[in-house]
Amino acid sequence: MDREQAMPCRTIARYLMNYFRIRNGDCATPRDVLERSFESGAGNVLVETGAMPPQFFDLSSGAAGDLVQGLTNYGVRMAVVIDDLVQRSDSFAAFMKEANRGRAVRFFEFEAAAEAWLLDHGGT
Repeated sequence: MDREQAMPCRTIARYLMNYFRIRNGDCATPRDVLERSFESGAGNVLVETGAMPPQFFDLSSGAAGDLVQGLTNYGVRMAVVIDDLVQRSDSFAAFMKEANRGRAVRFFEFEAAAEAWLLDHGGT
């Protein structure tokens, strides 16, 4: 049995260049994202929309804020690809806009733009 079959929820990282990817369908919680960033040493994370649990997109849960704070504290950058940016709540849209001004987390509609941002060490 290969490692991914043995540990489907723990094998969420797919390494590519200097970041790792969390794919749709992977069971990623905000804590998983932080743990994998430490384990990989990559310092950058690319997350597909479907990889994050619904509570990440519900600001009242605190999951998004806790994750952003953890990423900021440890100097990890995360790009989240969201194919339906306009279909989010007003409060989450405001959160995305504010996050996109910072250096820790950015939201993108297209994967290529997310990858380009992660590969740019300046993060601007």
